[in-house]
Amino acid sequence: MMECFLRRGLEQQYEAVTKSDDSVSTIVCDWDLALIRGLGRDCEICGDATNVATHCCTTCCHSACSACWLSWSENRCLLCNADMPENGVVRAPFDVVPQTKRELASGGGEPTDRVESASNRALEGLVGLKHALGQIRTELASIVTHQAANDEDRSDESRDAVVQVDAACLSMQMQKLAGMLDSSTGCTQCCKNVEALCDAVESLTQDHTIACREGTHVCTLPTQSRKRCRALLQPNGSKRVGAVWWGQMVGIELLRNEIFSDLLPKALAAVGAGGNIDDDEMIHAVTVLSELESKFQDVGTQMEGLLQELEQQSCNLLDQMPSPRTIPFEVVSLLTPTSRIRFDDCLSEDRERIFEEEMAKQESQ
Repeated sequence: MMECFLRRGLEQQYEAVTKSDDSVSTIVCDWDLALIRGLGRDCEICGDATNVATHCCTTCCHSACSACWLSWSENRCLLCNADMPENGVVRAPFDVVPQTKRELASGGGEPTDRVESASNRALEGLVGLKHALGQIRTELASIVTHQAANDEDRSDESRDAVVQVDAACLSMQMQKLAGMLDSSTGCTQCCKNVEALCDAVESLTQDHTIACREGTHVCTLPTQSRKRCRALLQPNGSKRVGAVWWGQMVGIELLRNEIFSDLLPKALAAVGAGGNIDDDEMIHAVTVLSELESKFQDVGTQMEGLLQELEQQSCNLLDQMPSPRTIPFEVVSLLTPTSRIRFDDCLSEDRERIFEEEMAKQESQ
C-alpha cells in the first residue's frame, strides 16, 4: 500500500509540474548543478537515447527521465540513495530543459514505444514457457532415474512407495502441461503476445512510411527512433531479424520433443511397470499424453507461422530505414507532394541531429 501511495504521489506531482513552465518557477533546486550531473542529457538509468533526463531530485540534483522516476517507488534518489522529501522530484523549467520531442508528440510517446512494449511481452512469454517446460523436463527425468534405481534389493513396501510418489509426480506434470494450453496462460498467451507484436510492427510501418509513385517506400521515423527500432528487431547486430525470438522458440521445441518423444513415455512405462496402475488407467494416461502432444504440435506450428510473419514484417520495416541523406535523388523525385513534405521534415531533423552532435563534440573539447 505504501508503494502504491508513493507512486501515486509521484504521478500527481508530474502532472502538476508539466502543465506549464510557470508552475516550476518556485521550486528550489540548483539547476546549474543539475545540468552538470546529467539534466537535459540522455537518461543514465534506462540508457534510452530517446529518453531525456527532464526530472530532477531536489535533494541531490540527480536527474532521470520521467518514465524512470514513475517506475521508482522509493523515497530516495535513483542514483545516490539520498533521502527524497515529498514532492522531491520536479520537472526542470523549460528555459533550463526545453520540452522534449516525447513531450511535444501526440500522446507524449515515442513512436516505437508500442513495439518495445509488445516485444518485451512476447520475449517474456517465450522465456517463461521455456522455463516451465525445463522444469517439467527435470521432474520427468527424475522419475525415470528413480524407477531405474528402484531395484529388487528394496523391500516391496519401499518399491511401492517410490512408485506411488513418482506416479503422483507424473500426474502433476501432465496436469501442468495441460494447464499450459489454457487460453489465458502458457502457449496460447505466447501466441497472442507474438501476434500483438506483429500488429505493432505493422502499425509502425504504416504510420511512418511514405509511398513513392512507383511503389517505392521510405521510412520517416526520426533518427533515434530508427536506431531504437533496429535494436529491438535486430539486437546486437545479429544477422537474422528476430534472432532472439527464434532462439527461444528453438529451445522450446527441443524441450517439447524431448518431453513427448522420450521422457513422458519412459516415465509412464516405468511407473506402469511398478504394478500400481491398472490397464484402464494406463490406457487413459496414454490417451491424454497423445492429446497433449497433438495440441502442443498445433501450437508450435502456429507459433512458427507467427514468427515467420513477424520476421517478414520486421525485414520490410528495416529495409525502409536508411538515413534520409542516403536515399537516391531518383527515389526522392518519385515522392508525391505530400510525401515530399514529410520527407523534407525528416531530412531537416536528421541535419539538426548532426549539427547538435557536432556542437556537443566541440563543447567537450
